[in-house]
Amino acid sequence: MAKYDVSFKLHVVREYLEGKQSYADLANKYSIAGHRQVKKWVDQYLAFGQKAFTKKKNRVYTVQMKLDVLHFMKTTGASLQETANHFQIPDCALISTWKKKLLENGIDALARPKRCPSLTNKPKKVKKKEMTREQALEQENELLRAELAFIKKLRASGENIPSHLLRSKPESSRSFDKHSD
Repeated sequence: MAKYDVSFKLHVVREYLEGKQSYADLANKYSIAGHRQVKKWVDQYLAFGQKAFTKKKNRVYTVQMKLDVLHFMKTTGASLQETANHFQIPDCALISTWKKKLLENGIDALARPKRCPSLTNKPKKVKKKEMTREQALEQENELLRAELAFIKKLRASGENIPSHLLRSKPESSRSFDKHSD
C-alpha cells in the first residue's frame, strides 16, 4: 500500500470538490490504487478538514469508548466511515479491528494493547512492569464495569448477548481467588 503525503491528498480532494472529475477519474489520473481511497480522503476531509491528513500522536481509547463506538454502529446501522467521522476517529479500520477482537475474544481483548511486531529477529529483553495487586484489581474492575455497561446496552436495544460475554467470572478473578486463600 502506497503512502501519500498530505499535500498530495489535499490536492486530489480539492480537485474532486471542484466537481470536475469523479473518484474513479482521479484514481486513474494519479495512479491511486482505487476510487474508494479517493472517496475515503474526501470523506475524511469533509469531516475533519485539513487536520484529517496530519500525523497524529497515538491516541489511546478506553474500553468503554470502544464499546460505545461499536454499539453506536450496530444500533444506528452506520458504516465504518460514518461511525469514524461521528466519533472523530481518523482511521475507520481501527473500528473494524475492535469489532473483530470483540467478536472473537470478548471484551478482555479490547483492553489489551496493540503489539507491534519486532523489526529484527533478535528476541529483545522486555522488562514487564509488575502491577501491584491493587492495580490489577483496579484494571479488572474497570473491565467489568465496561462489560456490564455493554451488556446493559445490548439488553436495552433487544440484541442477543453472545455467550462468551455471559461467563460467571473473568479469568483474572480466578487467579486472585487462588491467592486469597
